[in-house]
Parts: sequence; C-alpha cells; structure tokens
Amino acid sequence: MSYSELLNYSFRILGIKNYSEKEMVKKLNQRSKKMSYEQDDSVHKIIIRLKELKLIDDLNYAHTIIRSKTGYKPCGIYMLKQYLMQRFISKEIIETALSEASLNEEELALAYLKRKAKVFSKFSIQEKRKKILRSLAQRGFSGRTISKILQKTADIDTLTSA
Repeated sequence: MSYSELLNYSFRILGIKNYSEKEMVKKLNQRSKKMSYEQDDSVHKIIIRLKELKLIDDLNYAHTIIRSKTGYKPCGIYMLKQYLMQRFISKEIIETALSEASLNEEELALAYLKRKAKVFSKFSIQEKRKKILRSLAQRGFSGRTISKILQKTADIDTLTSA
C-alpha cells in the first residue's frame, strides 16, 4: 500500500477515534497486510508525520482517557492503569498522566457510591457493606481507599444516601 493511501487511511480512522502510537502502528500494519501490499517503512514515516501534526500523542491520549473514565462513572487508579496498559501506553506515560491528573481516589469512590445509592439501599447493613466493598474493588479502587471511606462514616447509610 502506498504512503499516501496509508496516510489517508490513518487520517480517516483518527477522525473517528483517537489511538495510541502502538495501536496506530498495529492498525496500519493490518491494513497494509489486508491490502496485500509490500511492507516498507511507510508505517514508520506515517507515525512520524502524525506525531508532527500532533494527531498521535500518547500523553494527551492518556489524559483524555483519564478524564472520560473518571467523569461519568468514576473508577479507581488501578482500573485506569489497567485500561491504559490495554491501550499500549507505556508505564512512564501512565504514571506521568496520573500524577498530572492529581486524582483524589476517595472523592471518586464517594461519587461512584452516590450514583449507586439506589442499588445498595435494598440490602441489610451487613450485606450492603459487602456489596460496597466488592463494587469499589471491581471499579479499581485501592483497599486503603475503600477502608478509609468505610471508616469515615459510622453509618453505612450515609454513604449511599443521595
């Protein structure tokens, strides 16, 4: 596949969704193989060009993901790290993005519990406590954060009343 065809393809798919650098390399290689064209250094040149145009920036991509994942349905730092790693973003960039985002995991956990208050209200206090622990752990919150939230409130019902 020619350089210009691959470049146009990359513009088209980046117009739909953002990709990390490694995801884009994978997409371009797959497209090139699918179209049965010879492999050359076109993919590498395209990645360099996309970086020059600032269409691919892993740090910016990580910031975007962190904002979207903590906005509507908050999740913990562990879940964010896992998601970013699945997107082939390096550990250094993940750590930088998370430190720059300066997330307060306790506030995120409380926001998540307020959204889920109706679900938890049906259960007894002991069962509610188990459900909250399990739910927060599944959303990637650390054990320290979960225990802090539960210790801050003497009554579990204050957590889930919204």
